[in-house]
Amino acid sequence: MQIASLKKRIISFIIDEIFIDFIFIFTYFQEFSKAQTPLQMQMFFSNNLLEFILMQIIYQAFFIYMYGKTLGKYLTKTKCVDYEFNKPNLSTSLKRSLLRIISEFFCIGFMFAFFTKKRQTFHDLISKTLVVDDKN
Repeated sequence: MQIASLKKRIISFIIDEIFIDFIFIFTYFQEFSKAQTPLQMQMFFSNNLLEFILMQIIYQAFFIYMYGKTLGKYLTKTKCVDYEFNKPNLSTSLKRSLLRIISEFFCIGFMFAFFTKKRQTFHDLISKTLVVDDKN
């Protein structure tokens, strides 16, 4: 299997972030719409940070476990696999999703992909997964 390009991984990341942001704002729209100033918006996000992180973890874990791909990976024709090229099991999907939150801090975990042979991020390395091109 062909390892997914950095370009595809970046595009997939952006799509997933936009999608989860949309879901989050839609879910909390009534509360979000009350924010009239930048400070109120900042307070809204600060007060709901835990919920946002939980949404990200659930989104990533569920779709990686069920399909081996998120919306971003589907649109970029990539998928997540374990080292045997199988769809990750539930525990691997959950571990990868939890570690992905760590990777998001300052994008440091994502920088690993620029320096590893198989373009693995921090969360891929620790959970023993790869992102590959999906021929289906």
